Amino acid sequence: MKKLIIVLLVFISGCLPSLKIVESEYRIFNLTNEIAESRDRDFFVLVPQDWFYTKDVRYEGNEIWIIHENYIGVIVIRKINLIGIKKSGDDLENLLDIAKVTAILYKRKYGEKFKLMTEPTLMRNGNLIYSVFEYRFGDNQFARVLITEKKGNYFESVAYSAGKGYGEISLIELFSIQESVINTLEIR
Repeated sequence: MKKLIIVLLVFISGCLPSLKIVESEYRIFNLTNEIAESRDRDFFVLVPQDWFYTKDVRYEGNEIWIIHENYIGVIVIRKINLIGIKKSGDDLENLLDIAKVTAILYKRKYGEKFKLMTEPTLMRNGNLIYSVFEYRFGDNQFARVLITEKKGNYFESVAYSAGKGYGEISLIELFSIQESVINTLEIR
């Protein structure tokens, strides 16, 4: 009887989905005290050294745009609208599911130019827990999408190499800065 119970427990535990969290390889940088806030002023982040905060006056989206001073990298942060999307009771599962749906939406946006480089994965950097995937688009440009949750709200951060400035930014530096910025995310 004990053998049967042990076999059943091993079988059942093997059938249950396990959500593995991978430790981030990127370090968190200290940022300036300059605040970049969303258009509706309901969330904000701190700006990195050598980056600036900008707004598109013609665009009505509630997001934050941070650009490297040499225009070699861009980080965009926006609140995700989950109207009509059923969330599970598990925050980690929600983060992963939102990343999977987001990857599909980017594939539709870029069509043949889109190439998924890494599958959506759960990660941790200190207290920051998020889902993330990377893709290539356009003329050999790389982007990383990070999804996180703060006080019941979900946020998407897209960091991409612009390649139109005075030089290039390493993806390690860009993605470290992205995690550093998202680590300062606050809601009003």
